[in-house]
Amino acid sequence: SPDKGPGVHAAVVFLESREEHMEYALMATRIKALVVDDSQEDVELLELNLRRGGYAPVLKRVDTPEGMRQSFLKSRWDIVISDYSMSHFDGLDALEVYKSSGLDIPFIFLSRTVGEEIAVEAMIRGACDYVMKDNPARLLIAVERQLRNAQRRIKLRESENKYRTLFEITAQGALYFDADGKIITCNPAAEQILGLPANQMLGKSIPAPLENAIREDGRSIPSDEQPAMMAQGLGQQVTDVIMGFTHPIDGEPRLILVNAVPQFCTHESLPVGVC
Repeated sequence: SPDKGPGVHAAVVFLESREEHMEYALMATRIKALVVDDSQEDVELLELNLRRGGYAPVLKRVDTPEGMRQSFLKSRWDIVISDYSMSHFDGLDALEVYKSSGLDIPFIFLSRTVGEEIAVEAMIRGACDYVMKDNPARLLIAVERQLRNAQRRIKLRESENKYRTLFEITAQGALYFDADGKIITCNPAAEQILGLPANQMLGKSIPAPLENAIREDGRSIPSDEQPAMMAQGLGQQVTDVIMGFTHPIDGEPRLILVNAVPQFCTHESLPVGVC
């Protein structure tokens, strides 16, 4: 389908002569690009450079805000490549039209001449990169990098959506603490198990029902010995802790089994949170 995003497709080219027949299998990365430019010649040169770089481009040229909006509505694009200086449409205006669309695809400026201040301003306002038209090698590097980053964002969102669904429907209660030991989110199962709505737990170090929790032998559990606090302080998992508490809704005693796992960022030695 032409609207399913970038992918690798095989194209077969046959070259014939009286002496021999040769078949070349060429692998090209398909790319759909919306090109904002008032020069058809520049768009043709862009297409040529992309083909030389191993892409099979499908390009559509627009040079008005309305043309951009309609193109966003009618088709899916892998990337937007926009001239900065056009006769009747400013590049920064094109950037604003792109931003208002809410799309999460790369936006690259392509221009013949530009000062450093303008390039910085464009990046601050949301452009992914700024490339000179006389530097096709730099353009190919920018396109490849931005398409790769876009694919990573898509995969991350898919992973987050799957995780969020599991988080919401699992029967196990889950509380997430930030680096300061405060609850930042919890799932419906945790609300049911603890008998407390989320808005009464968020921002707390210990959910109210567990403030007076006890061990199996009846001894109280100090706040600094709560599983989440220990995992945060030690930077290690705290597992299979049995805690008793009084359920706030029915007043009945309950027992729960608690595991606390510290979360780390790459190259960080201290936990950034606990779940």
